[in-house]
Amino acid sequence: MRTISIYNNDLKGNKERREVLTEKIKKGGFDTGRDGEFMFVIGGDGTFLKAIQRNMKTNPIFIGINTGNLGFLSEFVFNDVDNILEMIKKKQFQLETIQIYEAIVTTKNQVKRLYFVNDLVVKESDDAIHLGLHINDQKISNISGDGIIVSTHLGSTAYNLSAGGPLIYDGNDILSVTPLVPIHNKKYKSLTKSIILKNSNEITINPYHKKGRPVRLICDGNRIKANDIRSISIKKSPFNVKMLRSPNYNFTGNIVEKILNND
Repeated sequence: MRTISIYNNDLKGNKERREVLTEKIKKGGFDTGRDGEFMFVIGGDGTFLKAIQRNMKTNPIFIGINTGNLGFLSEFVFNDVDNILEMIKKKQFQLETIQIYEAIVTTKNQVKRLYFVNDLVVKESDDAIHLGLHINDQKISNISGDGIIVSTHLGSTAYNLSAGGPLIYDGNDILSVTPLVPIHNKKYKSLTKSIILKNSNEITINPYHKKGRPVRLICDGNRIKANDIRSISIKKSPFNVKMLRSPNYNFTGNIVEKILNND
């Protein structure tokens, strides 16, 4: 018997939805428990990203049930559950594969790995930050300003787009590097436009420390402060995740409906 797991946030109503979903799964002829072949995720995009972070190594097939606002990552709403269970029984669904990226953060005392599917942001808490940008060990530019966003094609629709970066329409093997409010004047020569590159490249960011200020990293919405960072190297990780999609799902329609629709 196939096992289906459930992951949800604690917002109002989701505990009750979890109970209803558990009953629907059992009535549908499935078992419930940890480490299931499939995982329903109840919540918004932030919850979906947390579910991936916490379960990517067990590698279930993720099914997003949006109870948040935008729900760009989650195709379905709660009323779709019965149809989804039928899709699974009849094997009538698509699978979307999403690459996970790793950021290797090297400080004076340790090396830490962070993982993301949307974006990684490098900032200082309050003041301007000064960074060196390298691609495959070759210096590309300095960046001075509010920081830098490295985003995937999924993440390109989020903070990256709001910051003036490009929307990556057809390129799940593409990364975008976008400076945040760059400073370009007589004193500071900063990259002012986004760079688009294949994800086979390795991106390295070197903070130029002043007065020992900590660097703030935002990894798929998770905020991390670190002191004395020497380098941040970003590349493809060994992991990817799969998302269940309906037979008629297409990425273009999702962008038009949820990102570009101004009605």
